[in-house]
Amino acid sequence: MVFAMTVLGLNAQNRAVSGTVVDAQGVPVIGASVVLVGNTSVGAMTDIDGKFALNVPANANLSVSCIGYATQVIAVGNQTTINVVLLEDTEFLEETVVIAQPSDDSQGERDQFRDPFVWRDGDTYYLMVSTSVPGRGGSACIYTSANMHEWEYRGYLYECDFAAYPEQGAHWECVVMLPISTKDGKTTKYILFDCPQYTVDGYVVDCYYWIGTFDKENCRFIADNDKPQLFDLGRGVYTGQNGYCYL
Repeated sequence: MVFAMTVLGLNAQNRAVSGTVVDAQGVPVIGASVVLVGNTSVGAMTDIDGKFALNVPANANLSVSCIGYATQVIAVGNQTTINVVLLEDTEFLEETVVIAQPSDDSQGERDQFRDPFVWRDGDTYYLMVSTSVPGRGGSACIYTSANMHEWEYRGYLYECDFAAYPEQGAHWECVVMLPISTKDGKTTKYILFDCPQYTVDGYVVDCYYWIGTFDKENCRFIADNDKPQLFDLGRGVYTGQNGYCYL
């Protein structure tokens, strides 16, 4: 009986909260982060309509943030519906950094520099840009930063043997890398996706992946098996993959 009362008491302390995040013009903000202050493992991302839903303690504070907007902290109190208007972070927008590709092919083949993918792990921001290694097939340049304004080029994330696997194309588009783990959470690896761009006949636009490890210190993906695995059929039509995770 004591155990049952304790569980009910704990459940009563939590409440379901939902709402919408919009900008100053009332346009839904997609992909805004809504997290519990003090426990970032409790959180949600806004959907295509700017909506979110999660369970939090009644006395919680929620941090609502999105790149390009000023972060807001909202006290939940007795509210079950929380609608948030995010305002532009003018200082951030004024300091927006553009990474220009060098003209000497030292950071990927010239004019093959597209589809940035950014994530943060600990205190480090990582940026991948789809490109190709001149004369050796598709790849992704990788950069690191402590503040998202000053970026250091760290080389190519991974090189697939274009001669052995011509289906990987001359260039890569929409490169995405996400952490994956076993159900018990004891083993974590990474899955790397790419969408090849072809300059030779006989291949269609499909989506491929590798599973392996990520050397954070050297910024290199190490595939368990170099042979790319088919993820999705494009049949000649663009079929790029995408995704995100909350770390």
